[in-house]
Amino acid sequence: MAQPKTRAEAVRAGEKFYYTGRPCKNGHNGPRYAKNGICVACASANIRAYRRRQRLGVSAGLVSVTVMVPAEAVDTIKQTAALLQGPAADGGPA
Repeated sequence: MAQPKTRAEAVRAGEKFYYTGRPCKNGHNGPRYAKNGICVACASANIRAYRRRQRLGVSAGLVSVTVMVPAEAVDTIKQTAALLQGPAADGGPA
């Protein structure tokens, strides 16, 4: 039996997938899930991206980084950061 052409037909027939023959918004031309209408290739890409973010420990777009530097470099780093921030708000030296 051929795959249904619409989501409604697939749901009625109890099928898991349907195929419209038209590409999705990302250009994939393949089956879609009857459950939610999402392209199978897009769903696969989304889950790969999610797993990659989880593996990297990225949550809500924020990343925490800890950098170990020698004690003698701390003053140089602080001075450089002060120069990059510009003059202080009160008009005095940074």
